[in-house]
Amino acid sequence: MAASSHFTLPFLLLQHLLLLSLFSASNVYIVYMGEKAQDEPAAATELHHATLSTVLGSKQAATSSILYSYKHGFSGFAAVLTESEAARVADLPGVAHVVPNRILDLHTTRSWDFLHLKSSPSDGLLEMSRSGDGSIIGVLDTGIWPESESFSDRYMGEIPSRWRGVCQKGEKFHVSDCNRKIIGARWYIKGYEAEFGKLNTSDILEFLSARDAVGHGTHTSSTAAGAFVGNASFMGIARGIARGGALRARLAIYKVCWASGGCSSADILAAFDDAIHDGVDVLSVSLGQSPPLPTYIEDVLAIGSFHAVARGITVVCSAGNSGPFSQTVINTAPWIITVAASTIDRTFVTLISLGNNITKAGQALYLGEHVDKFYGMVYAEDIASDKADSTDARGCDAGSLNATLARGKVVLCFQTRDQRSPLVASDTVRRAHGVAVIFAQFLTKDITFAFDFPCIQVDLEIGTSILTYLGSTRKPIVQFGTTKTVLGTVIAPEVAYFSSRGPSSLSPFVLKPDIAAPGVNILASWSPASPPRNMPPLNFKIESASTIDEYSLGVVAEGAPHKQANPFDFGGGHVDPNKAIDPGLVYDMRVSAYVHFLCSMGYNNSAVSSLTQHPTICHDIFESQKDLNLPSITIPELKKSFTVTRTVTNVGPVASTYTAHVEAPRGVSVRVRPSILSFNSTVKKLKFKVTFESRLKVQSGYLFGSLTWKDGVHHLVRIPLAIRIVIDEFNIYT
Repeated sequence: MAASSHFTLPFLLLQHLLLLSLFSASNVYIVYMGEKAQDEPAAATELHHATLSTVLGSKQAATSSILYSYKHGFSGFAAVLTESEAARVADLPGVAHVVPNRILDLHTTRSWDFLHLKSSPSDGLLEMSRSGDGSIIGVLDTGIWPESESFSDRYMGEIPSRWRGVCQKGEKFHVSDCNRKIIGARWYIKGYEAEFGKLNTSDILEFLSARDAVGHGTHTSSTAAGAFVGNASFMGIARGIARGGALRARLAIYKVCWASGGCSSADILAAFDDAIHDGVDVLSVSLGQSPPLPTYIEDVLAIGSFHAVARGITVVCSAGNSGPFSQTVINTAPWIITVAASTIDRTFVTLISLGNNITKAGQALYLGEHVDKFYGMVYAEDIASDKADSTDARGCDAGSLNATLARGKVVLCFQTRDQRSPLVASDTVRRAHGVAVIFAQFLTKDITFAFDFPCIQVDLEIGTSILTYLGSTRKPIVQFGTTKTVLGTVIAPEVAYFSSRGPSSLSPFVLKPDIAAPGVNILASWSPASPPRNMPPLNFKIESASTIDEYSLGVVAEGAPHKQANPFDFGGGHVDPNKAIDPGLVYDMRVSAYVHFLCSMGYNNSAVSSLTQHPTICHDIFESQKDLNLPSITIPELKKSFTVTRTVTNVGPVASTYTAHVEAPRGVSVRVRPSILSFNSTVKKLKFKVTFESRLKVQSGYLFGSLTWKDGVHHLVRIPLAIRIVIDEFNIYT
């Protein structure tokens, strides 16, 4: 499983993406026709042309309009249409719905060791799974840099015979760039170019091929399935053996995101369609869009993943990078594994020596020339430009500093309500001719990547002590040490500050994210075509579910302030790969359960029927949603008493007995019936009911607890409980 990856785009690229999303008017529409009715792809394509020709007037016009014909995993097409033409297509028989094309955003040497996923123990997951040998991981991202050592096929066996994919050639990418590790590569740009015009690679560094010009796809691919690379590091720090979680798994690359403008949903759906046909086992998708979230029958990630999961493909998506605020989690469909980002037990320490012989520790990723030398220091608010107010200057907002007073100085900035980015502060100080920035902010382990400019991040306490020193002397000075890699001296995991949080704004009965996994400051392969500013090409770069940390303390969540983490931060908990070998009990679901869930969301019969190509009559809407067999229970509105049903499947010893243990949310009574589950050779599945009763007479926020089934040997099967008490409207007025 690929960990969720925090990715900071260059400032100008981010600005470009925002402008595109604000001002581009879609002329591409996705016509979704549900589960494919034809077994032959050619027949599906013919149907698509015939369907569109009834609106456009001829088959030739339909052929020219269609960008993609989705014909493997599901039926539909993407076409260039006017708004009125799209409306007419939506009324045609066999069309489930028509949605406009959207542009989605992109969202290691220590991480796998930190998860105790080591190659040496004979009883570990890597040994038992043969390090993923025989499995195929599909990655929807920015492509891949095939020359990276992480993608060597040394010691790899023959490509699985079931593989049906291709190695698509293109600009600076040849068929020979695929091997027994990278067994397939495709690229998709028709949807993007239909929106924004032909991509001119002379204006921006990009390749019209599966070659990665951004780095993100290379990073996620090597994190998932990179081969052993000894002595890997980022310019000497984070040194160690780089490897993926499933280092013998194969990679299938689907480039859907471009350096100049995000990821087109029409292209993404085409990649899902091909991946289903090609024969991948897992799909890693670090993409998404911020709330408000589209409905599941309009969201291309939800649609594509539904059809993939229906064919036995696991789909893993990032939870998003909009934390630490609640209700920001994305990719919330229950058939997707949604992954929050957590920290690992590694940090990069930079010492700050003040002129009064006091030393403080900050965090940075800088190895340049401004070390071991004293510089003058100023407080940003004291050198505000004439056009900036004190608050703007305090946060080192763009254009807020007096360049004359900043020149040659280290500038101390403080995070403000409106300016929370160390990257913006670095750019501001650089433009004002300062030599470095110390940025005081809410405590976080996520380090900003201003590699060519010293940006030392400190918490507010240290920042305040530095400010006190500034006020105590007429000529304050400061010196930085070289960044050092430190292992095992920080508590981990913690849920990252940026990681999006639940509850789901679209389906609050579904707990999201599902789990947390390392996603902060992860070293993995990188595209040398995309080096940080003013830096040489890089081959490796740092990017950024139990409920206890490595010291047996409760996992905390980075935020303002830090708090004890809860299921809306980490879902069921932090991933523990080795325990996945022998879980004891599982909460299993079939596609029919997801169909009932879609009914519970209020989608009409025809829309749900088209998804599966089976007639569906939606009934028991509320029951279907609350009783979806998730490994969690979330009740967004508990008034008096509420009962949910779950079913567990025994995958442990045949003769097993489990007893229920409840940690009830505060103010809530929880009763499990039956409280003992006994399995044998004929009884492998058992159903139980959980009844919740409110003991509070006031409305509450979400309250958390857990239900754990224990067999008294070594299986502890825990699911989280998230309950929100609301006042019964009837009682308010009586």
